[in-house]
Amino acid sequence: MIFHCDKCGICRVGGKEFSVHCETCQCCIFKEHKESHKCVKGKLEDCPICMEDMQSSTMSTSVIPCGHAMHSKCLVKYINSSNLACPMCKKSIIDPSLFEAHMD
Repeated sequence: MIFHCDKCGICRVGGKEFSVHCETCQCCIFKEHKESHKCVKGKLEDCPICMEDMQSSTMSTSVIPCGHAMHSKCLVKYINSSNLACPMCKKSIIDPSLFEAHMD
């Protein structure tokens, strides 16, 4: 379900009735995540891995626990290169308890 977001200035996928524009992040998010998402100014500006614009990208985007975002395919490639820290803030990408359980 495609809709136009006047604040983003582009069309989005997901249905207008299910989405809300976050002024801090400058992107549309699902209403059910509005209260729980971590605001990061300009979250969808450029992917920190490939440096391509994410705001107007047709590629899927992943938001990691710290609130930063990157293209989903870039995240997979990044993690497969043994990187477990956000390239922006250096916080852990994975839940430490999951990592500990895996190591056990």
